Amino acid sequence: MQAKAKGLLKTLRSKDAMTFAHFLSDILAVLSKLSKTLQQREVCTFHVHEALKATMTSINKFKDRAGPEQRKLQQGDCNSFEGQTLTGVDHSSGQIEKVVEALVGSLARRFSDMGGEVLKATKIADMQSWPQEHEDDFGDDFIGVIIDHYREHFDNVGVDVSAIEAEWTSLKQALYENQGNKIHSMSWPSVFELYKSTFPNILHVIDLVLSLPAATSECERGFSQMKITKSQYRNRLKATTMTMLMTIQLHSEPTKDFDPSSAIHQWNQNHNRRPNFMEGRKKGRMAALEGAKQVQEEIDGVDGVDGAQMVAEAAGGAVVEAETNEINSDDSDWFTDMEDNVDSDDGEMEDRGLVGEDEE
Repeated sequence: MQAKAKGLLKTLRSKDAMTFAHFLSDILAVLSKLSKTLQQREVCTFHVHEALKATMTSINKFKDRAGPEQRKLQQGDCNSFEGQTLTGVDHSSGQIEKVVEALVGSLARRFSDMGGEVLKATKIADMQSWPQEHEDDFGDDFIGVIIDHYREHFDNVGVDVSAIEAEWTSLKQALYENQGNKIHSMSWPSVFELYKSTFPNILHVIDLVLSLPAATSECERGFSQMKITKSQYRNRLKATTMTMLMTIQLHSEPTKDFDPSSAIHQWNQNHNRRPNFMEGRKKGRMAALEGAKQVQEEIDGVDGVDGAQMVAEAAGGAVVEAETNEINSDDSDWFTDMEDNVDSDDGEMEDRGLVGEDEE
């Protein structure tokens, strides 16, 4: 073990290892930027395409030019680092070149479909990449590529393909004339609200482009949130409840931006916290009253005490059964939720050792 430690220390003190370590630090900085772009919630396909292209260009530069961390090492004393004397001669350039070629090749294979013309055409959905001033031919080629690729889909959903290009030209002109310099800060939901009825065909194309998934980070984020929400203490949550909780967690505003004032006012104004809770019991009582009336009418129409008693017992049993079914059907969800909460609390108390022997 001691010999291995000495060998590792000797390797770390070599100029080759130190230079290569700083090179890896520069590589990780570039890849980290790409990773953060892919993890953004509102990233579009064009952003991913541009980020990937910039990443591969930056990595390729490391063949002939040292990165920031590597330059720091070169600018200082080449024979020492952090008080440690470096030994040997730096021969890491060949290894660095091999790593760069392998990494760029791996990214190219992993994102081989990002070079397609259709994905490049998604630039029309990125308003930040639009030119500063109105250009008549901006995006015309991209629109043609998208139309050719999705023509069958457009025909199936009733989009007027012949009107798309004309609406694209009119939409650009309207945005530049009405919004001016604010066009790069606009969002597509606001554009849809303003021009949905005026340019329905081109906005359907934009909607299709925006729906193309750029990354799987949102799916992974959903799985992670599902595991947090449906824990071992809440493993009996219904699908409807789980869906509502997931929707709140994934699609609501961040906590720091959320204004709870409207929710608080609505809660204070609505005094009936469970508006449908008593409906089942009210219906049951009404059914019981109707049944009692029918029983009385039948008793009045039957001769003899025994006959009247038989009618009353039969009708009364039917009324009670109807009332019970009505209550159970309306309140079944409430009783199930209460049972789930009790089971969950009991399980939690048992895990914490809070239940005595008698209670167990």
